Amino acid sequence: MNLIKFIKNNSESLTELIELLPIPIFYKDREGVYLGCNKAFEGFVKLPREEVIGKTAYELLSKKEADLYFQKDQELFNNPGIQIFDGKAASSENDSYIVRFHKATFKNDKGEITGLIGVVFDITKEVMQEKYLDKLASYDELTELHNRRKGMLLLEEQIEKSKGDNIPFSVVMMDIDHFKKINDTYGHSYGDEILKEISQVLKNNLRDHDIVFRHGGEEFIYCLPKTDKEEAFLVSERIRQSILKKFKNYEKNGCRHVTASFGIATFLDDGDSVHHLINRADHAMYKVKTSGRNGVGFADIR
Repeated sequence: MNLIKFIKNNSESLTELIELLPIPIFYKDREGVYLGCNKAFEGFVKLPREEVIGKTAYELLSKKEADLYFQKDQELFNNPGIQIFDGKAASSENDSYIVRFHKATFKNDKGEITGLIGVVFDITKEVMQEKYLDKLASYDELTELHNRRKGMLLLEEQIEKSKGDNIPFSVVMMDIDHFKKINDTYGHSYGDEILKEISQVLKNNLRDHDIVFRHGGEEFIYCLPKTDKEEAFLVSERIRQSILKKFKNYEKNGCRHVTASFGIATFLDDGDSVHHLINRADHAMYKVKTSGRNGVGFADIR
């Protein structure tokens, strides 16, 4: 922002200053025709300025991009000042960038707004880094499912959505049977493989809008929006059978059988908070465990 103000206040040396600055800068007239740019902008778009000057965004970019930039230009002309927004840009070599535009209008000697000047900052690395850090904070590294922290936040959001319209949803707690024995007998690296395989089974059997996360250790939780007890049972039974099928002939390291136990709790019927639903799903799963494991159970009717 300070850079743009500085350029606006030193218009007499604008051309020289623009050329020397190591960041991409361009300027246009009110019709969107490029009047000039600096060397850094040439490098950014990978076009010589001779192929930029005298043209509009519609002649250099896709219609979608050009429409966006034209709209933003008009907003700036209608509300003169400084404009900052993020967007995407692609060069003639199809390189894709995430960029941040800083733009401001300029005036002629009569005080009339005749065009705009823009500075382009490539923020691709920063955005990718933010996404990477967000993934670290939100996903379990081993299974690539949401971690407990993120999963609980998503469940809280689901609670708020469902409270307004009283539409049921089900929460299912799933635990791999005898997982400690598997780890102790075959090693933790093999246990990790089991966790990854079962995570894939969950992904394959759940819908895109379902919530699934690793709750901790060998425990997983999935949430089925707009799904009552009976439907949740069918989904969970399908997952249970898929796990049986997956590991039926899975003889790696001699471990042939892997099963899981499931407990179902439904919003409103079994609780109206994340804490209550998870507790009741956990209790339902525990009953399955004490009854022989490898099954699907419901929370007790309150």
